[in-house]
Amino acid sequence: MAAKITAGKKQAFEEELRYLKNEGRQDAVKKIQEARAFGDLSENYEYKIAREEQGKLETRIVELESILASCEVYEPAKGSKVVALGSVVTVEDIDTEKRSVFEIVGVYESDPNTTPKKISDESPIGKVLMGHEKDDEVDFVHKGRTVTYCIVDIK
Repeated sequence: MAAKITAGKKQAFEEELRYLKNEGRQDAVKKIQEARAFGDLSENYEYKIAREEQGKLETRIVELESILASCEVYEPAKGSKVVALGSVVTVEDIDTEKRSVFEIVGVYESDPNTTPKKISDESPIGKVLMGHEKDDEVDFVHKGRTVTYCIVDIK
């Protein structure tokens, strides 16, 4: 199954890839050339670091090319009555009555440190919420215990 991303994230990946292939590679070559000027390559720490950075850059380029070749662009769900990609879901823990708000996103856009928490549709809670409606109760296992959430709102 192809990973899903928004058109905006796809564009950001394409821009990053363009930058890395052009300016990024040029900078890496320049750093390697400058490091070579320091002398003996076998004991040249600057050269070793420059080569490692070049390797990381090339790895990221391959990763971005792979993502872009296999990803599927989705339109965020707006006004849907069921939880889908792009939904902002408010849930309430049945036991504690604590509310949490999650935005369901593709795996490459997840960021639990944002408000609302961006969680992947492939995460345990994301999988459980997908396809459910307001007032549905869903169970998932978190840290060895089963948590029951009631879906309070979907935007």
